[in-house]
Amino acid sequence: MGRSDDVILTSGYRIGTFEVENALVEHPAVAESTVVSGQDKIRGKVVKAFAVLSPGYEAGEVTVRKLQGYVKK
Repeated sequence: MGRSDDVILTSGYRIGTFEVENALVEHPAVAESTVVSGQDKIRGKVVKAFAVLSPGYEAGEVTVRKLQGYVKK
């Protein structure tokens, strides 16, 4: 049974936090992840993801963009 706080409504889309977390940990750069909602003046809520990187990967803008692209697919 799902909980309402496991779904983020942003820009008219319903996004499940569990699905985003699972997509992140499928990437070899991510050891652990969690997803929460954040406030946004335009979209109401936004998806905020946090990740613990696997050994050998560096935090930075390039890694962030790669992970965002991976999760979007």
